[in-house]
Amino acid sequence: MQGDDLATTISYSAVYRTVERVVTTNQFDLIESVALLVMRTLQTEFPQATQVDVAVTKHALPVPGIYDPFTVSVSTAEE
Repeated sequence: MQGDDLATTISYSAVYRTVERVVTTNQFDLIESVALLVMRTLQTEFPQATQVDVAVTKHALPVPGIYDPFTVSVSTAEE
C-alpha cells in the first residue's frame, strides 16, 4: 500500500456496482465470457487501475458426479 488517502483509491462499492451491472444486464453461456467482460469493463471504468484480476467461480456444473467448483481467472497482466 502506498498511502492511506481514500481520494487516491478505487472504491470497492463502485467496483461492486460495475460488476453487478455487467452480470445482471448481459446473458452469458460461458463463465470465461463473464470474466473477460467484467475485466474489460473495469479497465474502461477505472483507468487508474494498473492491473485488473477477475476470477469467476461456478459451483454447480451441468455434469453428473461430484466436483469441486470450477473457477476461471483472467488478468490484464496476461494481455
